[in-house]
Amino acid sequence: MIFEKLNLFGDVEKYTLIFEIMGRASNIFLTSHEKILSALHFSTLDEGNRIIMTGAKYTLPFEEKKISPLYLEEENFPFEQTDFINKVEGIGKAFATECSSNFKKFKEYLSSYKPTLYEINHRNKTAKVITYNHFFLNFSEKEISKKEFEKN
Repeated sequence: MIFEKLNLFGDVEKYTLIFEIMGRASNIFLTSHEKILSALHFSTLDEGNRIIMTGAKYTLPFEEKKISPLYLEEENFPFEQTDFINKVEGIGKAFATECSSNFKKFKEYLSSYKPTLYEINHRNKTAKVITYNHFFLNFSEKEISKKEFEKN
């Protein structure tokens, strides 16, 4: 959000309010000319990957680059489960447990990718769940409807 106000000399000053919503690392910044004027949480370089102090230049949060699962080859395997989750894009615990040490199973799951929207009965309420791999589903007894989407 950008705000403007007149200072004591009648000049227009521009301020920017920046919201970073990132779980436990969320923060709010008030900046002017890319300099931090205030923040909800301050830190030094010792605590993170950037300096968050009054007067410091505002920089975007560091984003660790992950490997696309499409580029993994057999020589990349096996992975430790936590490394698999931390180093490969879009990997969750269930998938990592099944595939982190087995390239053949990884390729089988990856090639059977098909987005599916389930409508299920959960605790006497209807809920919608989207999944991308039918191997990890346990909705059969709760399933009300199912819609599969085609890959592009």
